[in-house]
Amino acid sequence: MIETRQLIKRLLQLHRLLKQKETLNPAEQLQHECELQEVKSRLLQKLCSLGLAFLRRMIWLHSRRELLEWLLSQIIGIGG
Repeated sequence: MIETRQLIKRLLQLHRLLKQKETLNPAEQLQHECELQEVKSRLLQKLCSLGLAFLRRMIWLHSRRELLEWLLSQIIGIGG
């Protein structure tokens, strides 16, 4: 979880830096853009793995029938 926070913090820092394009030379801008893409990719991987861990835990905690009933109730609750 700490790594996720650090990635989000760095993502925001890079976004702020890139908004100030006039203060960056082209090499710095390219470097920050590349790092931004890397951070986005790592953050997406981290968030996906957290999502999978959550689903694994849900399946472990509930039988398949209970999980399906829970999912249906969530869908109906959101839609209705």
